[in-house]
Amino acid sequence: MTRPLALGILALVLGAAGGVAWRQAESLRAEVDRLEETRADFALERSAAEAALRAEQIRLALERAREAPFTSAAPYLELILEDGRLLLGRGEARLREVAVAVELAPGIRAIERIDRETIVLADGMTLRRVGIDGDPATPASDGILLRRADFAALTAVLRVGDLAYVH
Repeated sequence: MTRPLALGILALVLGAAGGVAWRQAESLRAEVDRLEETRADFALERSAAEAALRAEQIRLALERAREAPFTSAAPYLELILEDGRLLLGRGEARLREVAVAVELAPGIRAIERIDRETIVLADGMTLRRVGIDGDPATPASDGILLRRADFAALTAVLRVGDLAYVH
């Protein structure tokens, strides 16, 4: 074989091999792009699923918190914000119900202190006994106002450490 013919065949083979390699490289680039798109879609789906799971866990925790007072024999306070009611209960029994005016964030708080004039919750919210001329229907900026009889009923049953459920 002559040298120019061999070089021509070699150039033809190298050109064909280069074309095949170029097509394979393009095919691999397209596959990488598709995989990156799939990975991004999966990450979005995973993020949405995690958010839905967290929302469901919060919903279940709130539901358990609402049911918690009814499963215990310990006395508790329950503030139902939308109705403006303060309930004193033990298990499923309602011992006392009082209409109150209050703006408070939902949650569970322990009773930190009880004295002759106040019941103090963990966040600093205070239930105060009103004087003879006080009106419990009037919102108090520093807590919840209660009539003497209602306050006496609460302090006779509640102890430091008992819980107040606000919802």
